[in-house]
Amino acid sequence: MITFIFPVLLVACSTSDTRTIPRDKMASIMTDVALSDQIINSYPAHQKDSMRIVLRESLLKIHNISRTELDTNLYFYMSDFAEFEKVLNLMVAKNASMTNSSSQ
Repeated sequence: MITFIFPVLLVACSTSDTRTIPRDKMASIMTDVALSDQIINSYPAHQKDSMRIVLRESLLKIHNISRTELDTNLYFYMSDFAEFEKVLNLMVAKNASMTNSSSQ
């Protein structure tokens, strides 16, 4: 997750604080990011960078967002702790429901 959030810090000064991705969708995107990080970590070191690129591009396409839009919204949510906490709580709930449905 750190490797995904770092670019946000690089573009933070050039982005506005306008949220264009609703909280629930952002939680879904961040859940997918966390899952893709788990997948990437299962690959050998020499394949991780290329897999990260492929998975990130797929994630953007699936959610129909641009990299800039994602970075801008990550910055927005991370700069407002109350909003970020709400997104994290939604992520936890989504993960719990996925875990419960897969164990049944």
